[in-house]
Amino acid sequence: MNEKTFVPLIEGRLDPEVEGRTPIFILALTHGTRVVALPPDFAARDDHLGRAQALVRAHHERYLKSGPHEGLPIAGYRYFPAPDWGFELGVDGALLGTFQGRPIEAGFSLASGERVGLALPDAG
Repeated sequence: MNEKTFVPLIEGRLDPEVEGRTPIFILALTHGTRVVALPPDFAARDDHLGRAQALVRAHHERYLKSGPHEGLPIAGYRYFPAPDWGFELGVDGALLGTFQGRPIEAGFSLASGERVGLALPDAG
């Protein structure tokens, strides 16, 4: 993911124990249910962190009411205002710190060349 195609996003992090024993294709196919893609200009606003925290709370409430949460529990969130760093957030939206890293580009390619899994929208 580079600067030209990057869009800010919030990514739900799975419980590491569950993630470690879940088949990669299941993780890829369900990754989109744990991601909130944001508008390209989201991080430019002064209140972007507070808005991201509110979105985390709302996403986690919806996720708990959906099916995947039982087998794929979210342990926390990462808000990426930039492609290589961001804010660690709790499931309640609490700010836990900052980190350096990149979003997961979940998905895989079939023999036909078709890409399956998460496809984030172009910022372009």
